[in-house]
Amino acid sequence: MLCAGAVQAGPLSIGAGWEARSGHHVQVTYASAGELLDKVAAHERADLVILPLETFSPRWRKMAPPSRHHARDLGAVGIGVAVKEGAPLPDLSSEAGLKRALLEAESVTSWIPHAAPAANTSDEVVLPKLGISQ
Repeated sequence: MLCAGAVQAGPLSIGAGWEARSGHHVQVTYASAGELLDKVAAHERADLVILPLETFSPRWRKMAPPSRHHARDLGAVGIGVAVKEGAPLPDLSSEAGLKRALLEAESVTSWIPHAAPAANTSDEVVLPKLGISQ
């Protein structure tokens, strides 16, 4: 199994259950989405690949057909926002509110624990969708 690190707890518990029932060993490789796509492109074998769906585009062509037809949502990963204590809370109820909050902020910091793949989502998906580039 090739798996993005953000969902590490799920495959660990599922793998343990599968091993107990089937007697087959489950080997899981955790890495960033980009690293995992590179492994697939290099033809590293995996029975299951767990990645954010948007990660596959435009590099999806590297996946062996018909894999794409078997993609399913397994869950969601949220992105949180922290505001300095005492500062007014920004309106994040809409795309326009989020864009305004980002553009009006004195500074914006992205905390990336262990180079989490979700960080790429902000830079590569959210900001361009808002019309903001770095």
